Amino acid sequence: MDYNIYKLLTPITVGFLFLSLSISIQYLNEKISKLIFLYQLSVLFYLIINYLEFISNDVLYIIFFAKLGHLFLELLAYFWFVFALNYTGYDHLIKIKIRVTLFLLIALNMIIIQTTDIHHLFYLEYNFSSKSGYTVLNADYGPLFWVVVSYSYVLLIAGVVFIVTSYIRGRSFLQVQALLILIGFLLPLVTNIIYVFRLIPTFNKDLSPVAFGITGLFIFISIYRFRLLHFTPLARNIVLHDLQNSIITLSPNFKIIDFNERASSLFHLSDKNLGDNIGKTEVGMFIGNIKNYVNDNNGSKIIKELEGLKYEISVKLLSKDDKTCKAIIINIFDVTDKIELIERLGDSNARLKEMQEQLVHKEKMAALGEISAGIAHEINNPLSFIKSNLKLLNKYLNNIQDGIADIDSRKYNFKEVLELVDESNEGVLRIGEVVYNLLNFSRDNQYEKTFQYNINNGIESTLVLARNQYKYKAIIKLELGDIKTFMTSGNEINQVLLNLLTNAAQAIPDGVNNGLITIKTFNEAGNVVCEISDNGEPISADDIEDIFSPFYTTKDKDVGTGIGLSISRGIIEKEFGGKLFVKESKIKTFRIEIPYKDNSL
Repeated sequence: MDYNIYKLLTPITVGFLFLSLSISIQYLNEKISKLIFLYQLSVLFYLIINYLEFISNDVLYIIFFAKLGHLFLELLAYFWFVFALNYTGYDHLIKIKIRVTLFLLIALNMIIIQTTDIHHLFYLEYNFSSKSGYTVLNADYGPLFWVVVSYSYVLLIAGVVFIVTSYIRGRSFLQVQALLILIGFLLPLVTNIIYVFRLIPTFNKDLSPVAFGITGLFIFISIYRFRLLHFTPLARNIVLHDLQNSIITLSPNFKIIDFNERASSLFHLSDKNLGDNIGKTEVGMFIGNIKNYVNDNNGSKIIKELEGLKYEISVKLLSKDDKTCKAIIINIFDVTDKIELIERLGDSNARLKEMQEQLVHKEKMAALGEISAGIAHEINNPLSFIKSNLKLLNKYLNNIQDGIADIDSRKYNFKEVLELVDESNEGVLRIGEVVYNLLNFSRDNQYEKTFQYNINNGIESTLVLARNQYKYKAIIKLELGDIKTFMTSGNEINQVLLNLLTNAAQAIPDGVNNGLITIKTFNEAGNVVCEISDNGEPISADDIEDIFSPFYTTKDKDVGTGIGLSISRGIIEKEFGGKLFVKESKIKTFRIEIPYKDNSL
């Protein structure tokens, strides 16, 4: 009877194997599919070789096929074990070196089996009998037989243990998948044990090859019904179980096929929702029209509020190599704390920026205080001769009014009177220029309107304010080019220019009669460049790296604060995206580079 059952089931089983192989081959780009394909291929060869042994009447062929069958039994056990590792997510537990070793043991086992006629440790002896018209091999097993067979049993049972473990941890949707796989692989294991240990005396034929082939039927059902190879297997429980994010997996037609515990709790999802269109569930009502996310598919994220908490929603398409969608992953996570932190950081940044602006303004006022004596001198000089001229003019006019003098008399030189008036007007213009530039310089930058600023004009304006700093020490040599303009209020650049000019003047010792400050402007590589050089005391190599650091100064305490250059560099770099540095040259040169590409005329 057992021979007839074997003869009947073998062609049916082979047919199912070819069917499941044809399905698996469509998904060979997926690792799980490759392993199942290799397992099924090993089963197919095992079944064919076993069938050839069954129908052969030549004892040599029977022995050959019997020995070769053990090779494919071990191969299918190996691929089953590796499949179970990957399916359950435990593949990280077995290092690649161990897997290679397990695979090489198959070759060692084959050597043992093929040389059994020499050492008689696999088969002690074997004979043949005729049953139901078939020649049957009857072998007495040697000690190495149990070692070799144990190799296959250990791998098969270990794979079953991994599947059972994940079955216990999984939800019902994935438990059905695992249950089908377990049934498929326990069946051949049980039949092989019955045959090897002769647990049913009336069964003389090993039906495990057929049983292994039947596993193809269960895999076929899993693929067809549950898309085993198309979606995430049991390993997702290990990865996603403790995630605080809500993860929902959809099919290409927007039906729910998977979700984690967090999504179940937040949106009241259960296994009954599997297969439902997402639009009919709470999560669908929360996120809105899923098609809008899919059509966008540019990585954009949307913030929505639920029960007083803010959630970020992102949607990702999982695609095959041919760009067709195979699944849609929705990721929803709580960003309430993140948004609050960003808002607090925004407030802190605003306060920090305000403090920086105050510091810049205070440094500007400090610079004004430093040159205030010179500015007062620049105003007092013209005021003195204006006062003297007005006094003399007043005398002339009083004499004319009293009739003491003859208007036509040569005693009074009217040309001299006109010269006094012109000189007074010139003095008034000088005072006006100083006051105008002083007012412009002292204004708060954040309230100033921007315009197309020409740094040449800024240099000339700054020279007026700083005149008393350099006029007794150095001459100014201007080499101003035809330069590009850029948008700014001008005050911040002028503050930098004043700092550099003041530093240049202070670097030239008192009493020097050949002091020289050279100011150049030109366009270079998309930048407006301004270079300010002086022939005063050089910067030492030790100081050149630190001069832009806050509160670092080589001046006396009552001369400098040590933040002027630091603030100046901050203005150029942060406000204009430019550079301020000391240029390597024979004379000390500070170089300003400001890009004009985006907003120049």
